Amino acid sequence: MKNRIKTKMIKILSGNRETRLIVQVADTQRKREKGLMFVGKLPENEGMLFVFSEKIYGGFWMKNTLIPLSIAFLDSDGEILKILDMEPCIEDK
Repeated sequence: MKNRIKTKMIKILSGNRETRLIVQVADTQRKREKGLMFVGKLPENEGMLFVFSEKIYGGFWMKNTLIPLSIAFLDSDGEILKILDMEPCIEDK
């Protein structure tokens, strides 16, 4: 049986505005390493949530990511600290 990644609906609140997103949950090292590599398109209001068991201060890479992505960094309370817009990066062969 294929190991399917679980999904979750999350809400982002900004003032009186609420945005609902369907996210794939990357909660293991393997899932985090693969991320959204080789994904050709992503529907509006869908994405990936990277879950870490402790605070991290690293970054994300876009290797073999075919689509532009916005990455939001959250604190342990779920507050958005920063959003970065990232460009696709196809590995040179």
